[in-house]
Amino acid sequence: PRAPMVGAPARPNLRVECHALGDRVILSNLPPDADQAELMRFFSKHGATQSSVAHGFASVSFPGNPEVARFVGRSLHTFADDKETRLARLLPRRPAGADAARLPGLPAPTLAPAGDSGVLAVRWSPVVLAADYCVELRPAGVQGEWQAVDAATGQWARGGRSGAGCFGREVSSCRVTGLPTSVVFEARVTYHTACGCLSDASDPS
Repeated sequence: PRAPMVGAPARPNLRVECHALGDRVILSNLPPDADQAELMRFFSKHGATQSSVAHGFASVSFPGNPEVARFVGRSLHTFADDKETRLARLLPRRPAGADAARLPGLPAPTLAPAGDSGVLAVRWSPVVLAADYCVELRPAGVQGEWQAVDAATGQWARGGRSGAGCFGREVSSCRVTGLPTSVVFEARVTYHTACGCLSDASDPS
């Protein structure tokens, strides 16, 4: 669901994407000045134990799934902002294309020679939210188009990410074969969740 904050006429409504994933809630599309303490005061009233805010995203942890279910099951919440009380309504999530990033990206992966000529090893930090990972490479320093690695073959799919398989949730590294030895590459990783949401791409390696 998304939560428009309705209240003071001098300020625009705040619309953020809210994702319930296990024992936590992930918020995206937060304004740059989102205050972590203010958000935590709001969520602690609903049983939250911890929150972190960075780069327009927030992760809010709850003791367990029941607390998350109770939070998202309510259609109306009270939100105190700068001593003003506003109403937060949880509404159906807006439809978006499959390529619309809604979750925070991973840290930059590491990229290193894998021993054999034309083979590179990519390693990334796994997250519990991920259902699968997409690994992409491109020549470094030229701002070219990212091309996916096919999980089934380990080959760099130069024709684009279309049709290239993703790596499973239990995978945190891969070997990419058949690369030209005269080219220096950089890598990035994105992930999907079980509900079909896509993360931002990680920083390049």
